[in-house]
Amino acid sequence: MIYKLYFRDIRFYILNNSGSQADAEDVFQETLVVIYRNAIEGKLGQLVQFNAYLYTIAKYIWLKRLRDNLGNRLMSLEERKIDIPEEDFPVSEVERSVRLGIFQKHFLDLDAACQKILKLYFGKVPMREIAKIMGFRNEEYARRKKYLCQKSLADKVRSDPAYDE
Repeated sequence: MIYKLYFRDIRFYILNNSGSQADAEDVFQETLVVIYRNAIEGKLGQLVQFNAYLYTIAKYIWLKRLRDNLGNRLMSLEERKIDIPEEDFPVSEVERSVRLGIFQKHFLDLDAACQKILKLYFGKVPMREIAKIMGFRNEEYARRKKYLCQKSLADKVRSDPAYDE
């Protein structure tokens, strides 16, 4: 039901901001995982509008991917021509820099294969090509491996003491 009601809007946003259909699907899935985890941990509180919450998380995840695109290279929002209302992301530039530093630290802690997969993925290399480059048997295996690498990275970032600060 959530997919039927909200995926179209998330896909529209990502496709209009340098993303692909696969990116939209990945971001939507990650968004649902974040919401699920927050619900399990009792962090949802009193939601005014579920769709606004979902959309904000999806936008944050996509912007983070754009920022982290191609490994450690930073791309400003102005360069990407993404129009984001400030109230959606009330995070200061200092906080953004700290978060990026945490991400980079843990990205470099990943094994070389995961780093390569994620760099290729962030570089918009199609999953079929990633499978060939990495010597995987098929695209689905590459997609699963990419998911596991992303999950590992996200878990490391979330477990960093500086993450909550």
